[in-house]
Amino acid sequence: MRSARLVAFLLLAGCGRPAERSVELVSETPLGALRVEPEAALRHLDRVGPRRARLRLKAGTAVTIHSEAGCPVELPAGEASGRRRVQPWIRVEPVLPQVGWGRPFAVQVEPGCEAARRGQIHWRQLTGQASPLKRSERGFRIEGRMPPRPRRALPWGVVPVSPATRGTVVLEATWTDGRHRQRRTVEVHAAARATGLPSLAVGQRVTLGGSGWHLVDPPPGQRAILGNAGDHAEFLPLGPGRWVLEDGAGRRLRLSALRHDASPLDCGRAGCHAEAAQHFRDNPMGRAFYVDLETGRTPDPTCALACHTVGEPGLPDGGFVHLLRTLDAPLPPPGPGAWAKLPRVLRRAGGVGCTACHGPGSIPERDARWAVLRVGLCATCHDAPPRYRTVGAWRKSAKAGSDADPSTRAGACAGCHTVWGYLDRLGVRKATPPPPQVGGIGLGCATCHAPHGPHAERLLRTVPSDLPGLPTAADRLCASCHASGPWAGASQANLVLGVGGVEPATGAPLEGPAPHAAAGCVGCHDPHALDVDPQRCTACHGTEGPEVPPLPSFGAVPRGVPPWHGRPDAAAGSDAAARAAWNRRLLAADPAAAVHNPAYAQRLARAAALAPERPRAGPP
Repeated sequence: MRSARLVAFLLLAGCGRPAERSVELVSETPLGALRVEPEAALRHLDRVGPRRARLRLKAGTAVTIHSEAGCPVELPAGEASGRRRVQPWIRVEPVLPQVGWGRPFAVQVEPGCEAARRGQIHWRQLTGQASPLKRSERGFRIEGRMPPRPRRALPWGVVPVSPATRGTVVLEATWTDGRHRQRRTVEVHAAARATGLPSLAVGQRVTLGGSGWHLVDPPPGQRAILGNAGDHAEFLPLGPGRWVLEDGAGRRLRLSALRHDASPLDCGRAGCHAEAAQHFRDNPMGRAFYVDLETGRTPDPTCALACHTVGEPGLPDGGFVHLLRTLDAPLPPPGPGAWAKLPRVLRRAGGVGCTACHGPGSIPERDARWAVLRVGLCATCHDAPPRYRTVGAWRKSAKAGSDADPSTRAGACAGCHTVWGYLDRLGVRKATPPPPQVGGIGLGCATCHAPHGPHAERLLRTVPSDLPGLPTAADRLCASCHASGPWAGASQANLVLGVGGVEPATGAPLEGPAPHAAAGCVGCHDPHALDVDPQRCTACHGTEGPEVPPLPSFGAVPRGVPPWHGRPDAAAGSDAAARAAWNRRLLAADPAAAVHNPAYAQRLARAAALAPERPRAGPP
């Protein structure tokens, strides 16, 4: 009886309560300076990271925790230990992914707490060309209109859309109540990114080049939105399945739609793409987000989500960002072990996985697989100036129009002028040319880069070469077309290395000095733009530049006659005149011969003196 009275007395006196309580504070943004009211309630503060802190507080006391990250955190006296999240002063959707060209948009900002309502928001446009902005509700709402669609010819079928071509407007909101300040950026896009493949995400609106599009065979029980607008249409699948569309000329397009998290991702199983999957495991793209988290190379990994994980931020497509928001799971702080802390469903969507490039829908039919070779696929991430300029440089180069002439897409010419012909010549994949209405697609990224196969640095293809002295894998790639061989070919590599000529009198090899061999092709040329920065020349040749000797002028090639580099003449001629003709062809096939190797170019010119002055008409 006495012991029961003692326990009751101790409880009434508060001895049964803990003297302290522990609170873990978590924030979306850096917490900054922390202040506790009343000050005497704080027993200990432990900074776990810029966005997380642990506080030991006196029990039984109502506490308010102030931070620079957002709204005050109120802890009632009777609340137990636990985790509390700092609500930001303002909340706003960071991305509006597909508003539409020329269409109005509105951004609504929500206050994180009642105290935030007393502030106001000022807006400014950082990039883009939206119409004049209309601010209302003390700046908590802003409205505008997206720019109109640029006037340009659209390719037939699914039109690729990159960060540089999606019509982006970036707005900055600055909230302040006089004492605190918080900034947020909002990206408003006219169109979602698109690879140009017929494999789509549910809810992804794509543009279709061509006119008169209509649905022929939709999947049972599913709906889509299709609207024609002159030379193009917009298609939005609202559910999964296969969709068959037809344009006004009766040409069919088969599309498939699925969520990223619904895709089986069993591409690497035995009997399918096991070898490609194995190569991809060692690929820096597949491990991109893993490295971001584990090493902290990106201070804020959220900046890399759009390109280092699957899916389009802002779309309910089952991609990484969509799942992250659905789970309401903040990213762990970067550092060793961070990847393992992600839920399995997020690890599955982390990195540039199969569906990031090939789409979450089903594998396209064979006659549609040419689209994976188009530069638009890689452009969804690598066409984002000013950081990523490679695609923009490529578009201005001769490679972008390498197969614009229909004659280059046929016969032996296709082996160097088309990406599908080149890969077929290498034995990488069977030729899958695009349909006639598509036309040329240029020598895109897949020509030189191999994300699924053996590769050197920067995913460059490894190709065999019979020419000695090429310093890098990139140079050997260039020489696979820019050197004379059984398929004809240009002769730039021959000139740089000083090889390939023939002594007219004896048939012995005619070789010469190779002053630029150590630099190779990419030592002077930008591999994407193909141009040469003059500063690369002056680094060795001084401000005067290299001395270029005069060479014979070969004049324009008559109509109907193949260009010099397109003539598969045999080097081992039976007489001096045939051998001289070979030297002339070797020299004429390199328009920059006098720069690539002045001494060897002059030697070839002398050895070509017996060659006919004009090329013959008709087939070579």
